[in-house]
Amino acid sequence: MKKNIEKLFEEHVDRSKSKSVKIFTDCKYLLDDMVYYSTKVDVKRNNMDLISLAIIEYAKNHYPDSFNEWKNGSLPGQSNSNK
Repeated sequence: MKKNIEKLFEEHVDRSKSKSVKIFTDCKYLLDDMVYYSTKVDVKRNNMDLISLAIIEYAKNHYPDSFNEWKNGSLPGQSNSNK
C-alpha cells in the first residue's frame, strides 16, 4: 500500500514538473519573440516588461476564460470602482 502511494506521488510530481517545464518553455519562446520584435521597433522595453508581457500572452492564449475574468475584474484588494 505504501509503495503504491509513493509511486502515485512520484507520477504526480513528474507530471507537474512536465507541465511546469512546458509553461516555462512556452513563455520563453514568447519572450524571445518579444525581445526580437522589440529591437525592430522604436519602443524599447526592459526585461521585466517583456517577461510580464510573455506571461500575460501565455495566460491569454492558454486560459482565455480565466484571463478574461481577471482582465475584466479587479485584483485582490481593489474595489470595482478602480477599474
